[in-house]
Amino acid sequence: MAEIWKKDRRYDLLKLYVDYCTRSSYSSLEVKNWDKVPQDAPVMFIGNHSNTLLDAMLVLQAVPGECAFGARADIFKNPKVAAFLRFLRIVPLARERDGLSAVAGNLAVFEEVVDCLGAGVPFCMFPEGTHRTKHSLLPFKKGAFRIAVQAAAKFDKTVYMVPVGIDLEDYFDYRKKCVMTVGDPIPVTADSDMNELKKIAAERLSGLFTYFPDDENYDSAWAEYQAQHAKKPSVLDRLLLIPAVVALLLCLSCCWPMVVISWVLCRRLKDKAWSNTMRFASKLALLPFCTLGYAIPAFFQSIIWGVVAIFVPALTYGWFYELYNYIRFAIGRKNA
Repeated sequence: MAEIWKKDRRYDLLKLYVDYCTRSSYSSLEVKNWDKVPQDAPVMFIGNHSNTLLDAMLVLQAVPGECAFGARADIFKNPKVAAFLRFLRIVPLARERDGLSAVAGNLAVFEEVVDCLGAGVPFCMFPEGTHRTKHSLLPFKKGAFRIAVQAAAKFDKTVYMVPVGIDLEDYFDYRKKCVMTVGDPIPVTADSDMNELKKIAAERLSGLFTYFPDDENYDSAWAEYQAQHAKKPSVLDRLLLIPAVVALLLCLSCCWPMVVISWVLCRRLKDKAWSNTMRFASKLALLPFCTLGYAIPAFFQSIIWGVVAIFVPALTYGWFYELYNYIRFAIGRKNA
């Protein structure tokens, strides 16, 4: 079994496509302070975790080369799925709820992650241990910090934990704005205290996104923030409603397989935080087939129409969701 840090041209080619699908999941995506990421040193990214798989994809698209990740161990039960996830440089990390025997298996995974850092490939973990659609942070688990200390000890060099704040305009609506901000790196040495590292990491990470303490005042503070930043539809927004509906239907006619599949997947979700990941996954899996379905017949008409058709499904899928969001806003179903 190949190590997760080994070069693979197939991975490099796939990453280009995955990165495109990630960036196109947002109406705008801004990455701030990437120059703070240390060069020529072991790097571990840590971030807030509110939007399931897309949080990891956001980090991946910002990294110029390879990046490995940890994910919950239960999604690795199917051997074929596990093999594919490993190809994507994702390793299983058991949580306490998975049982003591499963958690004991983390020791071997930790060793592999340590070697990954030593090979110069960044590793990303979300130290909260689970996702949650709140502008706050759960208490951090020790896993990420234990790995960083072990790597520093094994290779006798400083490992840098880089906090990454992911600030989403909306957790459940596709094609909204996202800002990802890199904070000051946290140097980790062999004798670093893990509890102190957790404290510093929480302080730095909480300052990189719209954050409210996770206490009894959270709901009221968040409601007040939303009220202050909410926008109401104008007369012009309502006048543009009919043209927007027409445009929505035109876009749907060009990308309906991806929209229908994403809708079916989202309807079956128990945890709605996965909604945008399902929409991302639908585009990732079906876009090549939709593109061929439009482009091949169009090329029989003319080269120009064929070239145009190549871009139609990709563009209209994003436009469909932006128009959908706009229509909901215009009729008062959703604040902007």
